[in-house]
Amino acid sequence: MAEFLDNSHNSWSPDHSAAGSHGFPRLQRARNGLTALSQRYNLYFSAYQDKIYVYRPQRGPQILPSHSLILRPKPSEIAKKVGGYLNKSFPHQVNHLIVGDLGNFEVLLFCYDDGDVVAYYTHQIARCACETSKRVSVPDEFFHGNVGMSAWGLAIHKKSRLLAVTCNKHEVTVFAFAVTDCDKDNPLLRADPATSGYLGMSTYDLETHVKCRTRTWQLIYPVSAEGANMPNVAFCDDAAGNAEKVVTVDLNGNTWIMDIWKLCSEAVLIPQTVRHQMNRSNSVGWGVLVLSDDDFKPTNTYAESLGLPKQEIMTNKVKHEHRPSKEEIWWDTTCSLFYVRGTAPDMSRHMRNFPIDYNAIHRHRVISRSGIEDDAALYISRKPDEEDSEAARARFAREAEAEEEQDSLGKRLIIFDHGPSSTGRWLLFNGTETREKVSFARVLVTSIPQLPYDTSTPASLKNFLDWDANRRRHSEISYEQSRPPRHHAKMSIFRTTATSIELQPLDFTSSPAIHCENVLTYYNHNQRANAGMPWDMYPVTSQRISMLLHVRELNLVVCGSLCGRVALVTLTRPRRYHADMPFRRGFRVDAVLPRLADEEKKLRPHAPLHGLAVSPVPDHKARGVDLHRPERQGKPGFSQVYRLILHYLDHTILMYHLSRSSRDDDLLII
Repeated sequence: MAEFLDNSHNSWSPDHSAAGSHGFPRLQRARNGLTALSQRYNLYFSAYQDKIYVYRPQRGPQILPSHSLILRPKPSEIAKKVGGYLNKSFPHQVNHLIVGDLGNFEVLLFCYDDGDVVAYYTHQIARCACETSKRVSVPDEFFHGNVGMSAWGLAIHKKSRLLAVTCNKHEVTVFAFAVTDCDKDNPLLRADPATSGYLGMSTYDLETHVKCRTRTWQLIYPVSAEGANMPNVAFCDDAAGNAEKVVTVDLNGNTWIMDIWKLCSEAVLIPQTVRHQMNRSNSVGWGVLVLSDDDFKPTNTYAESLGLPKQEIMTNKVKHEHRPSKEEIWWDTTCSLFYVRGTAPDMSRHMRNFPIDYNAIHRHRVISRSGIEDDAALYISRKPDEEDSEAARARFAREAEAEEEQDSLGKRLIIFDHGPSSTGRWLLFNGTETREKVSFARVLVTSIPQLPYDTSTPASLKNFLDWDANRRRHSEISYEQSRPPRHHAKMSIFRTTATSIELQPLDFTSSPAIHCENVLTYYNHNQRANAGMPWDMYPVTSQRISMLLHVRELNLVVCGSLCGRVALVTLTRPRRYHADMPFRRGFRVDAVLPRLADEEKKLRPHAPLHGLAVSPVPDHKARGVDLHRPERQGKPGFSQVYRLILHYLDHTILMYHLSRSSRDDDLLII
């Protein structure tokens, strides 16, 4: 189904100064995903410049009726001083927008080019959107912060009640909301400056106090000089499902893992792999997810798991920088794209444009010189060295627990309070007791600082946010040096680059990592003239898989590219790890949208993708704006039908229905 919105169905607010000549709201260009669907209410959110339009979507032909509400959060005082990164003349424009659960409530979270981060409760938006009076009330934001520069990546953690934001200062900021009251009988917290006005804690005690969550913290995690701008971020859980680390990718192709609760710990760097070094544009990191075993669909064969026969898998070996004797195995499953049904490009012609001759591999089923059949013994029969053995990993875990306290001591960190009672004082902790009278800090930076000057005003706070060179980490460690916990053996990092998808296991086993090249490339099916084409449709800009949506009930990841194409990727894992299927987790590309039939009908415009959104299809017995009937709230089953909405920059809307009747069934796309 498709619809091109016309002016007669969209009566925009008359005071909307950013409206175009045809009544459509103007859209910002070359950002992250700017649309989202609520998972509890029949609400669709779209960011147009500095505003969020709220719709109640319906079935076609007119998928989006006139808007029900417009959210207009004003820039903060700090944002006015920070200014814009992409657009200096209009800095308060949204870069990214997502919806997720924060504790028991669903929230709408979005960030701006001037560093502002804003959140609303969706139940309050739903209440206002349902009002029938002529004067519609607008909900208040429940959170409004700033990260000091253009904000991009967003993540929400339900159980731990955390927000993560990346910004172009090469930092991740975690907003940790207070979840408990201060216990004055706790000996550790008696010296809490929030209650006593004095600071008498060592660095380790402060770390423990942060974990107690008795007040809201803004935790800042810089990376080293190896880092770059970070478009997306995700949380990594511990064995109990609580947020333990943040994971992000940068434009240099690096993956960064940072411990949330261990102050002064070093950032973990997973550098880009060797195979991308001759293709710089495709080594740029754009998207990231952290997935556990439960997110993967059990499978039995190579075709079910990876989407191709095993003879067409190419094997690459990458040597570890810190352990040259150890090789990391990567499987290239790009030939699986030949088996994707309904793909718009003719793959045999499309693959001619790339350095590797995938056509020859597919036609003749040629495997590389070090193909998987030759290396099967390497995966199963090789004798594990000490670092790979279960005993060694258990020893690493015991040593990490024993040394955890010592790792925190002797390090330095800075904390700063810009709350109402701020005295504008800075403190330097070095593991020793202090008795200086100050207000309690709310912002905390876990890296090596220098002592700035007065910070009691928004202007001086902005100066603090500019001190990135002084608080940036001076070094990083490899993933192996970080001695990862045992539960990481059940996790994988799902990454996207300009056109490719990667899945890398977070363990010491010999299970290979999987990557598929050229999944979402720029493609002009109807050969539209390039003359006058907008700058953000050229491949150098539009090829970026930066929009990722994880649909856990369908074992599915929806990957969207700015070039206007979307891949539906099923997460898979063999039911049994054995010699014939020597890998633990994988993925296959089930479809690339719009399909060939859609392209032939010219349903996809020659315009960038504004955003994509997924939610369950509304139950016809649901009440009002709810998605589900009361007895089914929060209980989706595998027979659940989902709707996927693609929103293009010219306001073209495409909607698809996705379903899988059971975990073993193929994905059904309507």
